[in-house]
Amino acid sequence: MLPTVPRKLTPFLDIEQCRALLRSCGTRTLQLMTKLMLQTGLRNEECRTFPTKYLFDPSPGRRSGRLAIELRPSDMRLKGNRPRRIYVSGQLLKDLFDFANFGEGSARARLYRMAHGNASPFLFLNKHGSPWSDKGLSNAYRKLWCPDNHEAPALGFRVTPHMLRHTFATLELYAESQNRNLGHALAWVRDRLGHTSVSTTTIYVHCLDMLGEQCLNRYQQELDALLLQDR
Repeated sequence: MLPTVPRKLTPFLDIEQCRALLRSCGTRTLQLMTKLMLQTGLRNEECRTFPTKYLFDPSPGRRSGRLAIELRPSDMRLKGNRPRRIYVSGQLLKDLFDFANFGEGSARARLYRMAHGNASPFLFLNKHGSPWSDKGLSNAYRKLWCPDNHEAPALGFRVTPHMLRHTFATLELYAESQNRNLGHALAWVRDRLGHTSVSTTTIYVHCLDMLGEQCLNRYQQELDALLLQDR
């Protein structure tokens, strides 16, 4: 018996909203943070403190699949200090590696070294070369759909970091349920998200019922292709 799930649809982004969001990201930093959260379900604080030490340049033969990364509380902020495993596409991992060593990511890392005298442990830094604040990522998205000035918003819909996590969870649950039974899929997604109980993960079952298999299959394929596109 599955626990009762709420009848209110958990807010997440559809494929056109994901496409619009990635187009509207004003910096390579924000775009890659968005891609990483959509592909792995990282929480806000987990993405902001994602360690540079986890990066490597996958060989060309490994870029078409997903690679495991072990998240450890000694390296980054994890809710409840619980380690877990996530999976990142080889191509996105290469993009993150290149970002850290060239262009915007490298430039921000130099600012951090100049200010602190040592290398930043975190991959993503703000434009000043400092670690992102607790509200920094949420504010960056808010400026896209609710700017402080009188300019027209870049997005016509609300976006929060947690909505990206919901998007990942819904599609990951669907993909795993196609390969194994729903109980296995729920346990898999629970472990990827770092939930303490599978009952928390069941909120995404209703999303599957509401959307339907045909819609979810198309959505999964299009989002996978979108996340592999370079800017």
